[in-house]
Amino acid sequence: MEFLRSVTIDGKLNTEVLFFTIGDGESGKTSTVRALMSSEDKCGAIAADDRTVGVDITPWKPQIGDGELK
Repeated sequence: MEFLRSVTIDGKLNTEVLFFTIGDGESGKTSTVRALMSSEDKCGAIAADDRTVGVDITPWKPQIGDGELK
């Protein structure tokens, strides 16, 4: 409990997350990432030419307001 009390007094909000998606081709990895980043919580159709080949790194800084991620 002492640790939790000290965190609430001296702690800082961590707004960074490292998120890996791993899976078979066309299993929805890119769609999941795009939906998480969308303000509407959904992803549109992904054309065959837009599919990820190899590794894709997408930086994202969600907006924080009123104590909630937006």
